[in-house]
Amino acid sequence: MSSFTMNWSELSLQVMITFSHFLWQVCFVGVALLAAQHVGESLRDSQFLRSLRGAGKPVSLGETDLSRAHMRYMLATLAFFSLPICVASTFAWVHQSRGPIVLVASVPTASVTIPVFVESEPTHAVDIAGFAAGIETNPARCTLSAGF
Repeated sequence: MSSFTMNWSELSLQVMITFSHFLWQVCFVGVALLAAQHVGESLRDSQFLRSLRGAGKPVSLGETDLSRAHMRYMLATLAFFSLPICVASTFAWVHQSRGPIVLVASVPTASVTIPVFVESEPTHAVDIAGFAAGIETNPARCTLSAGF
């Protein structure tokens, strides 16, 4: 029977990448909403000015304000509900490019113990007084010399 485990480091990396992409996506949606509202106000103002000059059908200020509020609400709602879609689609894209976060645990194998061999020979000591004078205590085994 296999069990599933989470690769938490990969999940946290994918979430971090998703939210870092979400930062610029929010900025883009906000700027697009701001631009759409600015264009809407410009159109409303030009329509209202035309009606004042008598160039078009007369439009009452209350009617345009109600229509404008409805359009602003619709645009803001659309922008608001596009944000979770941005997060979900970005996470799906990151998940597809990075790999799985749920791993199938394999059957545990017998642990192998590797013995560590420690040499039991005593370390070769150098006589400090002799070393300072340039004389090694065991010249056959010691490779240190005073001429450095």
